[in-house]
Amino acid sequence: MDAMDDEEECYTNMSKDKIIGRVDVSMFGEKTGIADVNLLVDGQSIPVSRSVLSITSPVFRAMFQGDFKERVQGVIPLPGKNLDDVLTLLKCIYPDIMMTVTESVALAVLPLAEEYQMTLLKTKCEDTLLQSIGQKFDDQKVKGGDMQYCANVSDFLDLSNRLSLPRLKQCCISLAADFKHRERKRYMLSYQFSADIVKQIDELAISRLEIRYDDLSAISRFEVFDIRKLFNSSLYPKDIDTHMRGLRLAYSFALDDIKKLAVSTIRADKNSKNWSHDEMYNLLPENIKRDIEC
Repeated sequence: MDAMDDEEECYTNMSKDKIIGRVDVSMFGEKTGIADVNLLVDGQSIPVSRSVLSITSPVFRAMFQGDFKERVQGVIPLPGKNLDDVLTLLKCIYPDIMMTVTESVALAVLPLAEEYQMTLLKTKCEDTLLQSIGQKFDDQKVKGGDMQYCANVSDFLDLSNRLSLPRLKQCCISLAADFKHRERKRYMLSYQFSADIVKQIDELAISRLEIRYDDLSAISRFEVFDIRKLFNSSLYPKDIDTHMRGLRLAYSFALDDIKKLAVSTIRADKNSKNWSHDEMYNLLPENIKRDIEC
């Protein structure tokens, strides 16, 4: 069968799929008349706009501008792709649709967004997953569901590592550093994380333990309510090291009102020109950082 026969068979199959009507694909430009190319996914043709694909994806833009047969034929086969995932991807990038990127949507489209270099969509997905992992912390870890929480963090860490999501990756590394050693070892082996990731997690866990040991030594000099004194500007004017220690002690031993005082003080430090302890801030557990930044 020559090239002409191949192309004719392709269009015949596309026509059959339209008659079968497996899904409504007219929303991507066919209804408005702006569709000028077809994606062929799992036997289903999807009329789409070159402009939309070109604006959102340099990979598709290169296809349309370069010496590709798709440029001439007006058909872009996407072999091996899941039809539902592609449709969800299109709903996320079309400006008149703009589907909300939930956790399930992000997990479905991220591999495609990575493959087609859709940077803005990847950022949206990463933002969603960062919010989601924070919610899982509130729902699971605080209620004692540590095993499920560890699994969720490990899933997200694996995903962030495979799909180049640096903010999510750093967040998951920070969360994993607070796992119990037994659980941390179990999940690191189960997911076969690289030696570099394991090293980052272990080093962060050790650093936090060292800081906690120093804090526990310091608490012997205070009654719990004396922690409030660490935020007294007349006693410790602009002493960010003392404020950071007070913050950590407040979360370990104090009541909510002292925690609120600690958070507001650190926020003020962070916004002032005197803030210079980013390393110490990054060593804070993620739940404390989330309270400061929310």
